[in-house]
Amino acid sequence: GTWAYQTGAGWLGAIVVGLIAGGVTLGIGQVLLAIVRPMWVRLPIALAFVIPAVIAGYHATHGIAKLAMPSETWQVVFSIIGAIAIG
Repeated sequence: GTWAYQTGAGWLGAIVVGLIAGGVTLGIGQVLLAIVRPMWVRLPIALAFVIPAVIAGYHATHGIAKLAMPSETWQVVFSIIGAIAIG
């Protein structure tokens, strides 16, 4: 979506391209998890989806925690809990 927007597709084109790319990625991941049998191959496929979710969960929770509490230690603690919950 970002690439499409930067190449002049506009907001609508970026949203459409982003949705299509996300859907294709999700579909490929689900097909691979259904086809591949060895657990050692399935683990990296699953991690390809989990790691970005954990990172996004940490940053989303950290942004909210920064607004809610002044202590940096507690901000990080709640951000890690949010990352684990989302991941």
